[in-house]
Amino acid sequence: MAVASYNQAYKPLAGEELATLYVGDLLYRTMVEAGDSVRLGELAQTANLPPADLKLLRVVLLADRKRFMIDELNTNTRTTMRDRRWTLSTRYLDTRHTIDRNIATILKAAGKPVALSHLARELSLAYHRPADIYQELLERAVAHTNRYFQIADEEETLIGLSEWLLATDVTPWQHDHASMDAYDADVLFYNFLADEETLAHEKAARENGLSEETQSIEAFLNAVGIPVSVKALQFLVWKQNRDTFRPVEFYAALLKSKAVLLSNGTCISAKMAAELSRHFPAVAGRDISDDAEMEPLGEAQPLEMNADTIQEMVDVILNSEEAVSAASLLDGALGIPSSSPTWEQDMNTLIEALGQEPEIQWVGADRFLAVTAVPPYVHTVPDSLQFPADVYLNADGEVVDIALEDNGLENGLDNELLSPYAQEVLDEEPQVSPDENPPSTARLVIKYHHKQIGTMPLCAFPNCFFPSEPELLQVTVVAPGGQMLPVWVNNSTRLIYGLLDWFEMIKMDSGATFTMERQAPDRYVVNYNDETEPLMFFSRTRLNDLLELQNRAHEERMPVFDIVRELVEHYRKGIDFITLHTEVNIVRRTPRRMVASILSGYHCFYVRGGAWLFDAKKLSQGFDKSKRKYILK
Repeated sequence: MAVASYNQAYKPLAGEELATLYVGDLLYRTMVEAGDSVRLGELAQTANLPPADLKLLRVVLLADRKRFMIDELNTNTRTTMRDRRWTLSTRYLDTRHTIDRNIATILKAAGKPVALSHLARELSLAYHRPADIYQELLERAVAHTNRYFQIADEEETLIGLSEWLLATDVTPWQHDHASMDAYDADVLFYNFLADEETLAHEKAARENGLSEETQSIEAFLNAVGIPVSVKALQFLVWKQNRDTFRPVEFYAALLKSKAVLLSNGTCISAKMAAELSRHFPAVAGRDISDDAEMEPLGEAQPLEMNADTIQEMVDVILNSEEAVSAASLLDGALGIPSSSPTWEQDMNTLIEALGQEPEIQWVGADRFLAVTAVPPYVHTVPDSLQFPADVYLNADGEVVDIALEDNGLENGLDNELLSPYAQEVLDEEPQVSPDENPPSTARLVIKYHHKQIGTMPLCAFPNCFFPSEPELLQVTVVAPGGQMLPVWVNNSTRLIYGLLDWFEMIKMDSGATFTMERQAPDRYVVNYNDETEPLMFFSRTRLNDLLELQNRAHEERMPVFDIVRELVEHYRKGIDFITLHTEVNIVRRTPRRMVASILSGYHCFYVRGGAWLFDAKKLSQGFDKSKRKYILK
């Protein structure tokens, strides 16, 4: 009587379903060869799969339960979890059943011949007795019963179920055409082979000379291009060579060929197997509902991190070019779904353990990254944002650019210095106590020098808008077009790095505004509507004028006073302090206090209607001597 693997009409799988079966078989074989339970990360390393993420492996293992209905098992899946590790369900067989029944169950789960030593080990795991006992038992069973067949491989004896072989002695037949057709029909019937599926391949079998030769098997499978039942394959060879066909010898040739035998009783060509990798992303992207989750054997216990487990997690992080979340390690490598009752406790355990490892770095939330993968530039303030330390003297040898205390500043400039538009990296107010409830949305303005290098100063954001720990964060910023930007936030340098790709899409050189919304401690979304901040926006023509002044100021060694004078003089109707400070900093990086001090300390600058103007008649009066008492020491 044929088994469940072969008692249905042959319906070849394709696409994602076939890819899922293929990967599932690779994982199953890996667990058999491992001889013990394994973590998902270990499976990924040893399954010899094309590049694939851990989500693919987990989806496949969970999908496996819907494909295999093995009555002898207490569960309808080939794999299960125990103590946070994946293992084979056949290792928990009911030992009250006969040995023969349990051997058949293990072989049916594999769906193809298994090495005798591996089969003996699986029995020893189920019965908790030495494997040598079952090695001898299997050798006797194969020698004295017809329930199994063996193939002597170069390195190992393989054991299979005789019911997988084509049965041809079903009824006597005569060498006449009519009798042969009837006999063929009987063979198909007693082997549970569908006529329309099996006979459809006869032409390809003839054209490719299908026989026991491995090359003919490979040529046939490549020509067919779909999974073919192993029994149907045997039938097609037998029909071409009725007198010489030997099913065991053909099975041995099939195993030596490049064909890939699948656990549902079919086989495909090596070329077809290689092409299945294109379906892996789609399989990995499947949603797994809660009712599809594997029920582990035994109650879930809190995660315990030993040295081997920690090193396994560290290796996953070191082998990744991107930050790895602890959540993905729990769900993937450790096989702990978010629905687990110990999830939160396990998360804290894992984060605490990884935080002690010197080769990796915590970069905020539950993200970890190899120390060597952190780009060096995120630890420094770029040269273009540094303030020059040059000192400029007048003809009398006196310092021209003089900074004043708050009491020496005029017309509310001391308050203007507190504006987030005036503050800058390396030139901001001292940090206040942490805000326990920071706003979730911030309105921001892009300044020219930050737009050029894709940075933003932290002082432009509300206090604690980003987490204050660790010192270096990596967050995901979702740009307006949906682009996911890996952005660095350095709480020490007080800068954000990594916005250049988005900034380059903005046409304005300075003054473009946007809002940023915090959706999670490591996820932020940008909204942009082509709006500007009038105090900080200027045209491309004006930018060219400022860049020309920048070159001239450098060549002529102009003090900041001369730069301020030229800029204020340009605006006949006056200029706002924020606008002036913005333009000065395009010409030369200058602290806000220095700009405010020059306006307050020299007679030639005055205020009218809230705007600063220049009086050329008072230029010769120079610095206001009454301000000397306010000069910063």
